[in-house]
Amino acid sequence: MKKLILTLTLATAALFAQLAGAADGEAVYKKACFLCHDSGAAGAPKKGDSAVWAPRLEKGIDTLVASVVNGLNAMPPKGTCMACSEEELRASVEYMVSLVGGAVASQPAAAPAPAAAVAEPKAEPEPTPTAEVKEEEAKAEAPAVMPATTVTKGDAAAGQAKAALCIACHGPDGNSLNPEWPKIAGQHEDFLYKQLQSFKNGERQNELMSPMAAPLSEQDMRDIAAHFASLKMSEAQGNAELQEAGKRLYTGGNLATGVVACSGCHSSSGAGNPAGGFPRLAGQHAVYLTKALKDYRAGTRDNDLNGMMRGVAAKLSDADIAAVAEYITNLK
Repeated sequence: MKKLILTLTLATAALFAQLAGAADGEAVYKKACFLCHDSGAAGAPKKGDSAVWAPRLEKGIDTLVASVVNGLNAMPPKGTCMACSEEELRASVEYMVSLVGGAVASQPAAAPAPAAAVAEPKAEPEPTPTAEVKEEEAKAEAPAVMPATTVTKGDAAAGQAKAALCIACHGPDGNSLNPEWPKIAGQHEDFLYKQLQSFKNGERQNELMSPMAAPLSEQDMRDIAAHFASLKMSEAQGNAELQEAGKRLYTGGNLATGVVACSGCHSSSGAGNPAGGFPRLAGQHAVYLTKALKDYRAGTRDNDLNGMMRGVAAKLSDADIAAVAEYITNLK
């Protein structure tokens, strides 16, 4: 009887261990990965989308895990879970893979051996194309011409001349003295352009910025963004008493409340990720950061990519916001 009980105990323990292991991947996903993979934000393969995952499955699990560990395209190393081990990251990948057809091999399957060569019938020579056919083929192969009105890059020198009105609030060097107004020096050009565009088209509303952006052309917005992006953001000093609590949230998130780590998108240094559209935060005024997070939480600011920031801010308390803002402003 004792031997039977021992056997059952060991079997039960093994079963629970197996179930716990299987659940780890989902737990890691819900802790860190869901923010991008639930919606497909920033080019992330959307959870459960078999068509999007199909070419990735062919690469093998080791390649997928390596992409997560080392970062790929807009996804920084370790995604939004800087504290996760490689085993936890692997578990999260296996969980996502299981939703679109099960496990994948550690390495891509070997290509099948080529079939025996079969003699093919000699091809008949193709007729010489006529002049009309050649002309049509040339047109089809010609590269598409981008419309002349498309603006993709700004001119920093031209932007300096156009930024006269901006310096009244943001300062001549892009570092505002009033902490309620953001520092824009050193911010990513595309992010600055997007904000100006949002103020111009009404996606963001502000009694000062909306009328300032209204008369700007696409080229104006690009040039002004390029100018301020070329400047250097000044350093700041955050409240020392809140540093530790802010650091925990910024670098590790809060699993209990479902808050993901800020460092996953904005980097451990706060430099941001231009490829993913995630702005620089380091050195920003804590007062402005606090207001921005509360605006996201309230839904009064809603031009964030796929609602990512609103989703994060909704789970932050006032104390959380104060702590993380003070930690971020202290980053260099």
